[in-house]
Amino acid sequence: MKNNVFLKSTLRQPVKMALLTLVLALITFAFVSRASEYLLIRQETERLGSLYRTVGTLEAGEPWTDMGPAADWLEDIGAVDDAGYAAALVRHYGGKGYGPARVKEELRRRGVDRALWDAALEEMPDPAEVLDKLIQKRCRGDLSDPGERRRTSDALLRRGFAWRDVKAAMGRYAEMEEDGWE
Repeated sequence: MKNNVFLKSTLRQPVKMALLTLVLALITFAFVSRASEYLLIRQETERLGSLYRTVGTLEAGEPWTDMGPAADWLEDIGAVDDAGYAAALVRHYGGKGYGPARVKEELRRRGVDRALWDAALEEMPDPAEVLDKLIQKRCRGDLSDPGERRRTSDALLRRGFAWRDVKAAMGRYAEMEEDGWE
């Protein structure tokens, strides 16, 4: 009986054979998982596409004259509330530590009517408190370096705070630093 060369080499190098088998299994698993993922995604997109096709689309050139009553109806049921949107923007950006100028810029950028700005800006947190927190967070107890003071004030100005508010807050911080935070 002739000896099987493949069997002898396999027995001599079991680790190599095990690694090759493992690599082959991983490649096969990756291929099968990718193929099944592709098929599932294709099936789902076809299903969703059929749903959207049944809803219908606007044809190019259709008149938009009928949209006025729809917009009025949305406003009547409270789905469109410009004042509420402006207040939500002010709360959001004020809560993130932005100053009044930056919040006004966001209101302008998002197309909120200027007549609504004043009422919405009433909900802004006090700039002095926000500035004190931001300076403490940024400086961590050291404003002795003039370069650090300049970088801190520049950062606060970029966040939309007025120079007079930044200057007053920096002065309060320097006083607290001299007093030893008591």
